[in-house]
Amino acid sequence: MKFKKVVTFFYILFIVSLFISPKEINALPTQIDLIDKQTEKVFYFDPIPNFNTQGTLLNEDAFVYKVGEIIYGRINENQSSSWYVGLKDLSGNILVQTQLNTKNEFSIVASVNKDGKYVIFATDSLTSPSWIITKEIYIVYNFELIKADIKMCSNMTSTVEGKVKLGNNVAPTNPITVSVVNPNKKLAVKSTTNSYFNLVFPGSGILGDSYLIISDGYPSSTGSDAIVYAIMPNYLTETWKLEELTPNAPIYNDEEGNLEQSIVVVLKDSKGNLISGKSANFIIGSTWQNPSIKEISEGVYKIYGGHVKGNLVEIYVKDIVISNKIVKMTKKLTYFNPYIEVDAKFSKAPYGAGPYKDLTLGKDVFDLVPIKIGYSLEINCGVFPVPGIKDPVSPKYTLKENYYVYKVETEIGPGLENHDTKTGIKNIYYVKSLKGAYIKIKAIIWERANKDKTTPWSQATPTPYNACCSKSISETFYLTSETLEMLYEVDPVKFEIGEIKDLKIKVDNSFSIVHVYMVNSRGQKLQDSITVSYRGGRERKTLSDLWFNPLHITGTNIPDLPILFGYDDNIDYVYANSNVIFKGISFNYITNYPLDKNSIVVEIFEKCDSTYPYCAILKGTVEVTPKVQEIIGNYEIYTSRIDKSKFYSGIDRSVFIKAPFTFKDIFINCYLNGKPLSDFGIDFSYQKSEDGKILLVFEKPIPYEEDVSQNEISVKIEAFNDDLTKEEVSEIKIPVFKPIEDKTPPKIEIISPNDGLLTNNEMLEVSGMVTDDTEVENVYINGEKVSISKGLFKTSLKLNEGQNVIMILARDIYGNEAKEILKVYLDKTPPTCEINYPKVTEKGKVQITGKTENDTKIYFRGNEIKNENGSFSIEVELSKGLNYFFFSFEDRAGNKAKTTIEIKKIEITKIILQVGNKNMYINSKSLPIDPGRETTPIIKNGRVLVPIRAIVESVGGKVYWDGSTQKVTILYYNTTIELWVGKEKALINGKEVPIDSINKEVKPEIINGRVMVPIRFIAESLGAEVEWDAQSKIVILTFIR
Repeated sequence: MKFKKVVTFFYILFIVSLFISPKEINALPTQIDLIDKQTEKVFYFDPIPNFNTQGTLLNEDAFVYKVGEIIYGRINENQSSSWYVGLKDLSGNILVQTQLNTKNEFSIVASVNKDGKYVIFATDSLTSPSWIITKEIYIVYNFELIKADIKMCSNMTSTVEGKVKLGNNVAPTNPITVSVVNPNKKLAVKSTTNSYFNLVFPGSGILGDSYLIISDGYPSSTGSDAIVYAIMPNYLTETWKLEELTPNAPIYNDEEGNLEQSIVVVLKDSKGNLISGKSANFIIGSTWQNPSIKEISEGVYKIYGGHVKGNLVEIYVKDIVISNKIVKMTKKLTYFNPYIEVDAKFSKAPYGAGPYKDLTLGKDVFDLVPIKIGYSLEINCGVFPVPGIKDPVSPKYTLKENYYVYKVETEIGPGLENHDTKTGIKNIYYVKSLKGAYIKIKAIIWERANKDKTTPWSQATPTPYNACCSKSISETFYLTSETLEMLYEVDPVKFEIGEIKDLKIKVDNSFSIVHVYMVNSRGQKLQDSITVSYRGGRERKTLSDLWFNPLHITGTNIPDLPILFGYDDNIDYVYANSNVIFKGISFNYITNYPLDKNSIVVEIFEKCDSTYPYCAILKGTVEVTPKVQEIIGNYEIYTSRIDKSKFYSGIDRSVFIKAPFTFKDIFINCYLNGKPLSDFGIDFSYQKSEDGKILLVFEKPIPYEEDVSQNEISVKIEAFNDDLTKEEVSEIKIPVFKPIEDKTPPKIEIISPNDGLLTNNEMLEVSGMVTDDTEVENVYINGEKVSISKGLFKTSLKLNEGQNVIMILARDIYGNEAKEILKVYLDKTPPTCEINYPKVTEKGKVQITGKTENDTKIYFRGNEIKNENGSFSIEVELSKGLNYFFFSFEDRAGNKAKTTIEIKKIEITKIILQVGNKNMYINSKSLPIDPGRETTPIIKNGRVLVPIRAIVESVGGKVYWDGSTQKVTILYYNTTIELWVGKEKALINGKEVPIDSINKEVKPEIINGRVMVPIRFIAESLGAEVEWDAQSKIVILTFIR
């Protein structure tokens, strides 16, 4: 029965599964796609080169982001539960993570401290994932190459200047190494910095490209810790600039040779000086055949004559120096021309210049519209179809039979924004700014090959296999040159988050439809972004879309413009004096967060005839800020001067900002005399220290404007809390002074080392303090520039054996110099020593003597003993057995040597026995062998037998007698001997051995009531030496302990 139930249960599951749609079963994600991102080449060295060994230049295609950039992506399956998306390093450490609840798109900030390869991951759990997918990316520093003057000759000096930053203008939190690699792939120079660098090094002597690389210790075990940020050639010593006298002057493709055309260009050097006499040095691309070149004025050249056959012309000047290239796309005087059609039915009359009849298209075309910000336009553009007229080159065929428009690309200027997110139609645009209101069209034209042998393209599909050449065409159409006006107004333009105000929007009439919502920096709508007064102020309602649509219009009624309008009659609003007024509005997100700026969008639809086709879109007209608290701060000049209160133009570049900010998300902008520093070509970086100070560093010295009475730097700081509802702001004003010329050299104070230092460490730290009345420009140690921080300098030098001369040079901004010279001695040889002592002795005390170097300290068992001109002596007491004595030696340079000696103290006991003599001699002292019994040694069976007790006990042993078994046991230190009366074998430490391997008759015996044992066997078994004098019948036993 149980079996049947189980079968029935699974059968029901099977039947139910037949009714479940496959779409209801969520597949596991398998892929992360990055939005609006293409791969690019990343170059890096692995291994990293050094000064003596070449590195290997590698590259790979990768998705590359800058530190602080927002990464947009999506997961390829719909979400069925909470997912997590984040960023981790190659060691698996999670650096950034966020939770997705209702969507499969995500955005995370590339917030890392070091450049290199990282991994985007997505998973359903951070602790027990059932799936995880990854995507590798590169994140690189924000890098700017300010100057790259690379010389080839080894007797010339190269200079590379730049800056490295994290996102939001912040300096790297960890020191980085900036290096230049020579064309031979070996290091030319390297330096450690936190942002700005200025590298000076000699030319390589090799023609080719140098590489600027940055290393920061990540990754530590795999490649790509030396990413190439700049490739710098050394074969140009200066640059010449070639430019058109009249920009964008047309050059026409003139294959029939009917046109007389020319172009006038100006040649200048890098300082802007005109360069004359270079007519013979012009290089004109082969597409312009037989041109003439004439200098019509100093540095002004006219190129004319001949005829142009190709689709582009390259023009440049080549002498010792090569100028830039001017590349001109030719315009062909045929029917292969781009076009633009602007239909103003979505804007107000007048509709523009025209219409005029285009015979190729067979319709009216508007090519210029007097538009305003907010106008919507239907724009169609592309390349005219190839007409069916005779081909001037091949009159047997028409142009349509010989030519084919293969590929058309359209670039929409940033002044136009597509309505696609609202309408789904790709050719409806609205004008949002004057700048960039243009459309650029490019196309590739194929020409049929072997015209008399291949099928005309009007009868067959064109393919690249029968195309003999291709032509490129390009045209840019500017829609307006007039100053654009704002057509609509919104008031007020500023809200504090949560602040309740009426929002007034000016429209044409009460039939207008108004739509208000918020979007993020990617144009995605923010949910629950607006709170409004509801039901006559009795309630408040939070929503994502705010509509004014009193007539309940549902849409535009235009099939190809399917916009849906919403409405809610309970929202509190009024219409008065051409204004729609929404009552009691508050916004729930801010718009001024620098890393991801949200925008409030106001769309206004105007009625035209019986529908609402016209849409004005106002974006960014309303600002929402957090609740602001002003912070009072002050500053201190980061300088080696004693006076740190004055900031001098042309000298100072760093300032400590002191302000008690409680929020960590900090952004800074700097102004000089009310103008952004970028107007002066100056960038800056900042870094927050552990004590709360902010170090602000300008990449260049600050200039002084003579026409401003008091120059002043204004530092404006914003800090946001975590949920972006509160903001701390501070403005710190720093007066800027002109420096006074100084002729006093800097002062150098050496901290370490002392002059004449003797050391055994080949790496020496050199540090000190430099002060000056103005500003220290540079400090050099043995010719190498070292970094300075508040006047402090520190570097490490590698010493050579013997004397080392260290020269420290400090130079201020006026060229005044100060020098200090130190001498340091390196001695890495350990001290020598010779020790004299007895290795074995019976004495209780001995004298140890020795010799070493005169200035060496001698330590015996950790205590220093006297060194008398290189000799030493010490008396030591000995214990029985092995004695160890430890000596160590240390010379004046700190070199050490050590040795351990071993002295063995022994005790010797000599026992003399004589056959027939009742006494024995122990160390010359006479004692009875068997006290009270007068037993003497005897000879039996050729062996000497003795009573053993007195002998064994005289050397510290013990003897035991077991009468029941007639066994004698002898104990002597680690030896145990067991013998039995009448037995020829004994046990030594439990092992059976013969008493006499030659004479088995030799056994312990009882004679006259005494146990007599063979003395040689016993003595040798106990480790003693045995001597036998047969003539005097004397036995000598020697025990050594």
